[in-house]
Amino acid sequence: MQDTLEKQLDDIFHHLHQNPEISWEEHQTTKNIENLFKDQNCKVTRFQQSTGLVVEVGQGKHVVALRVDIYALWQEVN
Repeated sequence: MQDTLEKQLDDIFHHLHQNPEISWEEHQTTKNIENLFKDQNCKVTRFQQSTGLVVEVGQGKHVVALRVDIYALWQEVN
């Protein structure tokens, strides 16, 4: 199972880095993240006016919050 999860995370990492989207234009990235968490039976809430989302993992009294940037920065790489 660990190998499967590690492979899945590696695939996601490479896909996101090969398909960057600039700030406020991360429509496909948001959709990909939404699908990933919905497949894990997590509650996903999308924003009406912007990209990004809120994901609730698990249930109960205690909550862990994470903030993650999902946009690419414009830069030239030599």
